[in-house]
Amino acid sequence: MAGYYGLRRGEIVGLKWSNIDFTYGTITVKHTVSYVTLDGKVTLVAKDRAKTKKSIRTLPLVEPVKEMLLKMKDMEEANKRFFGNDYYYGDDDYVYKNEIGKLISPDYVTQNFAIQVKKIKSLEKIRFHDLRHSCAALLRHEGVPMEDIQKWLGHSQITTTESIYAHFEDKTHLKSAQKILNAFSDS
Repeated sequence: MAGYYGLRRGEIVGLKWSNIDFTYGTITVKHTVSYVTLDGKVTLVAKDRAKTKKSIRTLPLVEPVKEMLLKMKDMEEANKRFFGNDYYYGDDDYVYKNEIGKLISPDYVTQNFAIQVKKIKSLEKIRFHDLRHSCAALLRHEGVPMEDIQKWLGHSQITTTESIYAHFEDKTHLKSAQKILNAFSDS
């Protein structure tokens, strides 16, 4: 999701089945899950809003992601049968849950990504958020206008997109981005 769509980890964790339209082939990003500090205590908060108004966006459901999501849905159904009454249905509409049905945390995404990167020997150390940068770099390399990349990534200002991602026209970054995508397709 971060590589293909440039989604932030809170947007990925906040993705709901009800926001995926398999019939019309779209994914709508409009719900996030993040940490906030309330009264000195860190709490996981789910919000029916994104980082900014422009972060709410509908994107086409690309075939590899559609196939992955359908497999995840099948696995979810298998887990429901396997765990029976012990399966947690409180987070049922969320896509990214653990085996017993509980919503994963944004930190889990980051930590699990680091573990997976270590397993791929040909891939240098990268952060999870670098997938967002790679998505932008690949779009730019393919000639997508900066305004469209802004909308794809959900930036509220074009200057954000330009200042953060304009430097990715460097060919070395494009090779790195392609390696990331190759690594994911291999695994």
